[in-house]
Amino acid sequence: MGRRLLLYRPTPEAVHTMETAQLTGFFPILGDEEDLLALLPD
Repeated sequence: MGRRLLLYRPTPEAVHTMETAQLTGFFPILGDEEDLLALLPD
């Protein structure tokens, strides 16, 4: 459907779980507003 799921400022526990389940490659993890703005079209 042309949509993506982004994780914005997840908790350290959530990141650890994603890493353990080897899912970090499927969901971009954004740490701050700069990461989020970098994904927006110009």
